[in-house]
Amino acid sequence: MKCPRCGDKLASEKYEGVEIKRCPGCKGFWVSGYRLADIIDIREKTFNIEEVAKFRELHEAHTSMVHQADKQIECPECGQAMAQTRYNYAAEVLIDRCSAGHGVWLDPGEIEHIQMAVEEEEGELQAIVADKQLKLDNFTTQQLEHERRKYSFNIWHFFCWGR
Repeated sequence: MKCPRCGDKLASEKYEGVEIKRCPGCKGFWVSGYRLADIIDIREKTFNIEEVAKFRELHEAHTSMVHQADKQIECPECGQAMAQTRYNYAAEVLIDRCSAGHGVWLDPGEIEHIQMAVEEEEGELQAIVADKQLKLDNFTTQQLEHERRKYSFNIWHFFCWGR
């Protein structure tokens, strides 16, 4: 399989325990099918203070992107043109998604930014639970957030892919 950005051969590796295809040239990577949600739910990777500060600066500004819109690329699996869309929890991340559902292309830094955005969202949910003095255990809170993400993805998937 070839990189849709630079044409280099994609190499298989694991990221957060999930099989991905990484480009040795441009450092972007391909996540097949719906595995992006699996990566987001796994919490092996930690972020340093500088990474979190950079994330918050971009995330709160809502004026700049992690990567600017680029030329349209083709799905490395089916060759169809991929749609560029903003990621739900991190509007400053523009991902390339195969309209046939084969997967998503993420440029360098985008997956980390998405992971930090989701963690920030979960932190906000926990703050609301604490503020309202709700009695939810950690597992319940994680399940609620997972279900909310899954619901948002399914709605988005339906409108974008019609399935």
